[in-house]
Amino acid sequence: MDARYHKHVFDEWAVISFTENQGRTLAYIGPRREGFIKNFLTDVGPLRTGLTTDNYQVGDFDFSRHGVGTGFESFMVLGKGLT
Repeated sequence: MDARYHKHVFDEWAVISFTENQGRTLAYIGPRREGFIKNFLTDVGPLRTGLTTDNYQVGDFDFSRHGVGTGFESFMVLGKGLT
């Protein structure tokens, strides 16, 4: 995406596991590791419902139309319980 838009589109990447109603960060790349974990519930904002549903399949994704600041802009399903 950076090449397409000639600038950084996303400055954070994370792999999150959601199993048994528990979220766990498996991998994180970005400038605010501690802040990411600490503010996760606030930053997930309108994407929370999508992240916790079983209606998505591997490869499905969702975007927040108005993501700003540290709020999450998108997610992609990597596998069962993995986004």
